[in-house]
Amino acid sequence: MLKRILVALTGTPGGITAVRHAVELAEARGARLTGVTLINPRKIRNVGPVPIGAGAVANELREHRMAVAHEQMEEAIAQFRSACEASGIPHQVAVEEGDPYSHLLHLSRYHDLVAFGLHGLLAFGESSDSEGLLGTLVTSGVRPLLAITPEYRPIRRVMIAYSGSRESAKTMRRFAQIDPWPDVTVDVVTFRQPAGVGQQLLDDAAEYCRDHGFEARTEYVDLPPRDGILQYAREHDIDLIAMGYSVRSQLRRKLMGETGLHVLRQTERSVFLCQ
Repeated sequence: MLKRILVALTGTPGGITAVRHAVELAEARGARLTGVTLINPRKIRNVGPVPIGAGAVANELREHRMAVAHEQMEEAIAQFRSACEASGIPHQVAVEEGDPYSHLLHLSRYHDLVAFGLHGLLAFGESSDSEGLLGTLVTSGVRPLLAITPEYRPIRRVMIAYSGSRESAKTMRRFAQIDPWPDVTVDVVTFRQPAGVGQQLLDDAAEYCRDHGFEARTEYVDLPPRDGILQYAREHDIDLIAMGYSVRSQLRRKLMGETGLHVLRQTERSVFLCQ
């Protein structure tokens, strides 16, 4: 059951599309929305090395960047409120400034789904790697996550990337249990498996989905998931990819697994993530 949705207000194109999807979900499922602003002053004020004697100029630049960030955030809040009011969606705004991870983590505990613009959040944060804030949320076990790409696509066809792993099974169950979109078509797809394993995985997964009201079709793809997930999504006009992620590795570049990170970096489709 989907009753509370947390959506990140970033002012980016993906963030605007995330609000649109969140409003549609709330309208379809009778859910309440919380918009949370994300401003990281330490990152915004970081203008790099400052030459001797250029301190005043650097301070002016910092203040200008903060003013622009606040202006963008006010616009994002106004757009969020306007979209909610137009659809009659109960909503609230959490205006947060400081450590964006801490605020999102705290609020996520009291919401059924966290939605955000994918590419903005991948780059958001202070680390030099490409996971950014998203990687931090993943390691903290925030789930499920709905990562929205900038181009708006109505969610009509969903691919569940199923490997039989604990993470992919949990993703499938969570998606089926919260049932976010009515009347979607579900493709359960498994990728390169040992002989005789793939079909049994598909049969079991499809039976589970059908018991939850989805008319699931199945397909085995003889490609590694890193390549096969994106290829299948393009060739079958998939609107949303549902996949699991793992946090077992100690290395940041492995937080979501090489496959998960590759898909998130390259996808043109939105992604439903669960761990």
